[in-house]
Amino acid sequence: MALTALTRCLSSQLRPTLRLRVLEKCRSLSKPLHSTFTFSRPVTISAALNSDKKFSKDHEWITTEGGNGTVGITQYAQEKLGDIVYVQLPEIGDSLEQDGDFGALESVKAASDLFSPVTGDVIEINSILESTPSLVNQDPFGEGWIIKIKLSNPSEIDDLMTEEQYNKFVEDLDE
Repeated sequence: MALTALTRCLSSQLRPTLRLRVLEKCRSLSKPLHSTFTFSRPVTISAALNSDKKFSKDHEWITTEGGNGTVGITQYAQEKLGDIVYVQLPEIGDSLEQDGDFGALESVKAASDLFSPVTGDVIEINSILESTPSLVNQDPFGEGWIIKIKLSNPSEIDDLMTEEQYNKFVEDLDE
């Protein structure tokens, strides 16, 4: 798309004969916008779903891989809290219960407990948040993750919302 805009801009400044040559050259250099992949083995829907984020009613998200989960707060939650100035993290080895609290966030507007979307043991904390809590605001689904846990009961993931369900849940809250 950016290449198209660039060629439009450039070609509008050129004589018609030169414009045609520039457009032809740009078309020959452009790459397709999507790729086609061929799989040598069957791919199941459940394998694809395991890498997707799931969401709790308390506005935490989790991604799972290999029996472990990464947990953070949603974009919606961080926007409602405002600028986060402090993150209280659990200790590595702490056991968490589904829907049990494991820490807290403090912002310029409010304080909020963090709730575990699943049962498990804390295996890693994002210690960068101790010195840079604003990462939760800047990148809640990436560098602003909060903890990693070893899942005790992976089937609890099925109790959580998909992104589509969560978006509907949030819409209903804002009405």
